[in-house]
Amino acid sequence: MTMKKIALFCCMFLITGTVFAQTKKLPIWKTITIDSSNTSSKVLAALKEKGVVFPFGWAGPIEMLIDSTPYSKTVQKIDLVLVTNYELGLPDSGARFEQVLAAGEKLGLIPCPAEVGPLLRLQYMNQPLGEYLTIAMEPIHLKWKFEDYVYYVANSDCNAEHVGKNVLTASDMHGNVFYSKKIKQVAKSTFVFRRLKT
Repeated sequence: MTMKKIALFCCMFLITGTVFAQTKKLPIWKTITIDSSNTSSKVLAALKEKGVVFPFGWAGPIEMLIDSTPYSKTVQKIDLVLVTNYELGLPDSGARFEQVLAAGEKLGLIPCPAEVGPLLRLQYMNQPLGEYLTIAMEPIHLKWKFEDYVYYVANSDCNAEHVGKNVLTASDMHGNVFYSKKIKQVAKSTFVFRRLKT
């Protein structure tokens, strides 16, 4: 083995080791179960039965997002990790959404399947008041709105109509919850990534 190949191998080993170590420092926050029988209509019915709130004026787009979400055909358990802008190494002033996903990848995290959005909402009905979580996922393009959407799970403390209620949305209520992948920026937020078992 030449010195150049040895140096390259050592470099790759150090990078891999660093990513592994960083991932180990991020504890699993929650594990959710994905049912193989989920469909958009079944998920939507469950959300309504649980009393999940869709913000005024956004019920249509949210229902379209749920309908456009791919659902797994196999039973899975998904380990989730919470990370902030700071932990991702991003400025508080904001970053583009693709930068969020790239920063998570550097920590050994991967985007969540899109269905994690509504399923997390269903399996996290005791969410603390004032907590706002953005699902790190590949945005789903809705042709009707000409935009890319991601899910946002919250227990609102700043909208009188929604205080103390479990919200599922992708709206721009606070300027940091609905993103165009190309244009809008993500303000300071907490993101939900998937962590693969190590």
